[in-house]
Parts: sequence; structure tokens; C-alpha cells
Amino acid sequence: MAQVTIGKRSREAALKTMKHLIETEFPDPVLRLDASKSGSQQPDLNTVYTQYNLIKPPFSMAIMARLLDLDPYLSGAVDAVATNVSACKMYLEYTGDGDAPEEQEKTLHEFFFESSDPTNPMSLQEKIKACAVDYISLGNWNLEITGTGKRLIDLVHAPAEFVRVTKGMAGYMMVKDATKIDFSLYGGAQSGDTNQILRAINKMPGHRVYGKPLTYSLVNTVLMNSLRDEKNLDWFDQGVLADLMVLVEESIDEAIKQRIVTDFQNTSDGTQTMYILDGVGKGVIEQIKRELEGKSFDTMEENNRQRVLTALRVPPAKVAIYEDANRANTLTQDEVFQSEVIKPIQGTFKVRFDHLIKHGFGFNNWEFKMKPISLKDRKAEAEIDKIYLDSAVYNLNDVLIRLGMKPTPNGDRRLINTPLGLVDVDTWEIAVADPTQNPAATAERLAKNNAIGLIVRLAELRQELQKETGHTCDTIHS
Repeated sequence: MAQVTIGKRSREAALKTMKHLIETEFPDPVLRLDASKSGSQQPDLNTVYTQYNLIKPPFSMAIMARLLDLDPYLSGAVDAVATNVSACKMYLEYTGDGDAPEEQEKTLHEFFFESSDPTNPMSLQEKIKACAVDYISLGNWNLEITGTGKRLIDLVHAPAEFVRVTKGMAGYMMVKDATKIDFSLYGGAQSGDTNQILRAINKMPGHRVYGKPLTYSLVNTVLMNSLRDEKNLDWFDQGVLADLMVLVEESIDEAIKQRIVTDFQNTSDGTQTMYILDGVGKGVIEQIKRELEGKSFDTMEENNRQRVLTALRVPPAKVAIYEDANRANTLTQDEVFQSEVIKPIQGTFKVRFDHLIKHGFGFNNWEFKMKPISLKDRKAEAEIDKIYLDSAVYNLNDVLIRLGMKPTPNGDRRLINTPLGLVDVDTWEIAVADPTQNPAATAERLAKNNAIGLIVRLAELRQELQKETGHTCDTIHS
């Protein structure tokens, strides 16, 4: 007698399972606040938001905040964007006439670049990176402004996961660790009794309150792949195998086979498939199953990676190393990535920081600058600096300040390199290596470099300066 084995593929409600996990393990912060206060069962979402007079987000903050933990490609791509936003040269530039007011420069430098938070000190790069991750994954970023009275002291990262907007856009509330803090949007002067925040949102149709996360379109992809991964051997079957499979050890009568087919047709919904296989077919299907499992992993990984990179517009070389990568193409992709993805996000910080400098501190003619720097840029800048130094367009302190280093005494003299040594272009006096101290060496350098013409010209310029000013060069120098 033939032995028959029937296996039917299960269809579980995967999203329902994920929804349950989110509601029980990672509920909305506002729900957690209300539950901790009442000590009762978790209340209804709409009821709680109404109770606190808040606008309900159009998506689950809990899901979006933890989406990065579920997929390595998404996590790597978001980190690549956030790192490129923050890993740049940030500095304050005075655009007014004359020298920058030292007191203003010191005040702004302390506020932006020196953290005053005793519990969690962060550099400006760290704050901006955390804000960039919020902007990408939650659609907005927030920085709390701390101060004493009207004196601004520091910027503190306020996680977007915990920030909610009150109805009427009248204010904001941050709910964290079963406590809430009320904020107002920064609009000019810091008030001593009001907490204020700087805030930027990625405004899109339907997302004009909380902003649209750049990862929003990847929710279904990441969740489904994560659930399939947890199911291990069940997840790989994506419709290629039959919904109903009948394996027979020995051949069976054709009439019995037809009866099985008829029964399946009467009980299925018309969209399912069925295989009837004999003993030989059983071995074949087992091999197919093993091959499909391996190929499904590869296909899923490739498709998921492509969706993530496309949604965030991240070049593949930013999240992985490819042996056959084309260097020229990679550089071109990086330039597009910097100008079309990174620069707009950096602009959200620059606009708000400039506004804060002008209206919060009352300082005019100051700009906050964010300049991305790559190895290619650094090499080009170093070559330009050398040309400007050699031609006395820059002085030494100009370069030191641009590099974030302290200026050196007498480094503000503009010098040009000549066979006689360094010459001050403002006085045309020899600044270093006076030839009178070593005539033999000077004569040798002049002969070697054929610099007689330059020396004659320097002498003529010296005489012209004396005639025009009526002073000797020694007097001019002093």
C-alpha cells in the first residue's frame, strides 16, 4: 500500500505579531507616562493623546526609532549619512569689516564648541550626528537651549523619539523616563522661565507636523525581512514552493491522484498551488528546497540592500567594500551624495544657528559654517595654501586659524620666499637670513638661482617706497 504524506504551508499574521511586540515591549512614551501615573492597564492611544492635548504622530515613533536595529544595511546607511553630516569642518566666520570682536568670538565659541552639560557632555559633532539620525529615522531633530535668564549657555540634544507637538502648534512636550518637560519653539530671546528648543522637520505632504522619516518607505521591507529571519527555515519560502505538497512512496492509482486534486480544488481559494510527487520526486524536491533556501538568502539580501540604498540615496561604497568598484565612479557618486543628500541636512543646522547668533546673542556679521572635507579636498587645500603662502596672499596665522590652531607671535607678517631669504612684502625688508651676515652663502644662492633680476626689482621697490612716503624703510617697518 502506498504511503502518502501531505504538508501544507502555514500563513501566519506576521505584522500582527510585530504589532504585539511593539505595544508590549516598546509602547509609545506618552502611553508609558500615563500608565506609570495611573498604575493601571495601558490606556488607549487616542485617549491619552487627547488627555495631554497632543497631536498624534502619523506613524509609530517606537517602530521608527528601533527600525535601525532590525537591519544591518539600514543601520549602516543611516550611520553613513549621519556621519557625513557631522564629520565636517565647523567654524564661525566674521563677515564684517575689520577684525572680529574678541569677546563675541569667545562667547560664541564657548556656546557651540564647549559643552556645559555636566551629566552628558557631548561635542558639537556628536550632537549633530545624533540629530541627523533623528532627522533620517524620525523626520525631525531637536536641540534644547539651556541658559540662565537671557544668557545662553549650551545646546543639549533632545531625542526626537520623546518629543511631541501640542495641538494648535502652540508648544512641545518631551516625555522621557515617566516625566514630561514642556518646551516652546525658539523664536528670538531666551526666557528665564520657559524651556526652548531649536527644531527642524522634513516637511512633506501629510507630514507637516512631525516631518517624514527618510526611512518611512522601508518599514514593510525591514519588518518582513526581520520576521522571516526569526522564523529561520519558514521564512525563505516566498511562494516558489507549493502551498500543498503530496509525497507518495510508491506509485498510486491515477483515479486516487485525481481525487486528491479535485479535493484540493474544492477547498482552496484558487490562488494556491499543489504538487504530487512520487519517491523519485521526493528526493528532487528536497534538493530544490536546499538550493532555494540558499538562493533566497542571497536574493533577499541583495534586494533589501538595494531598497535601503535607493531610499536613502547612499552610494554602495559608503556601506560596503566592493572589489570591482570603479574609483572614478565612486568619487562622482560621493560628490552627488555630498551635494544632494548631505548639504541639505547640514543646511537645517546652519539656518537655525545663524538665526540664534543674530537674535539670541544679538551679534551681527557672524555666520556658522559647515564645510565637508574629504582626503581629496584636504590635498587640494594644502596645495592652495602653499601657493598663497609663497605668494604672500596668506600669512602663517591665516593658515593656522583655518586649521583650528592657535596663531603664533609675528605670524601675521606676509612673507615671500626669495634667494635672499623671506622678505616682508609690506616693508620689503628681509625678514629671515640677512645676506650681510653670510655674504659667501648669499652670493652662492644668487648664482645658483639666477635671481639678480628679483634683487634689482626689490631694490627699486624700496626706493619707490622711500620717495612716496618720505621715510626710510626702517621707519616704515617700525
